[in-house]
Amino acid sequence: MMFPKSTKLVKNIPKNTFYERADMTPSVKRKFVDYVISIYLAHKLSKDTLNIKPTKNVEEIFVFEIKLKEIKYLDKIEDILSVIDKSIPYPILFVILFDDKEVMYKIAYKQRNKVDADKSVVDVYLSLDKLELNKKIFNSLNLEIFYERLLRLFLEGYDKLDIAEAIYKYKNKLALTKELEMLEKKVIQEKQPDRQYELHKQIKSIKKELKNHN
Repeated sequence: MMFPKSTKLVKNIPKNTFYERADMTPSVKRKFVDYVISIYLAHKLSKDTLNIKPTKNVEEIFVFEIKLKEIKYLDKIEDILSVIDKSIPYPILFVILFDDKEVMYKIAYKQRNKVDADKSVVDVYLSLDKLELNKKIFNSLNLEIFYERLLRLFLEGYDKLDIAEAIYKYKNKLALTKELEMLEKKVIQEKQPDRQYELHKQIKSIKKELKNHN
């Protein structure tokens, strides 16, 4: 993943910038302390740094680098990302690092709050192990199109859908996958044959739905 040098900032942001808010729950504050080594604002994508026009909905896009203390926290950090996202109205691409290596990329589907334009509503997080930026994304007419194209890199298989429908399909697939994992754990623990049979039927049904999902 490469951004032009003109976008680079590398600005350290103290963790307490986010977790010392009045509405912060103790459990999420603990995650900031226990999970994260540092948070950097690595790139700012804007009219000044990319020469791509802003829009009313997307004036800028930020890239944050978050260094984890342990790799086991990789799948437990969305509460942290949500706090950061809700603090900043612009879209944010998160680059998650462990041992100074990029291990995951995450981005939320965000929309401006209709009541307060300085805030955003965070819908769902999209994840990739590897992110390759193409030339097309940097030829976007404006930053709103840039953001949509960036989201689509995380939404493989939903190319022909508009972005709202693609996100809806992604969320549904995510929910089905989680339900499948839960049922597969249950069927291993279940001792009664009749109950096992019912669980296998549910598993088969979800697998069929996932297969035909796209």
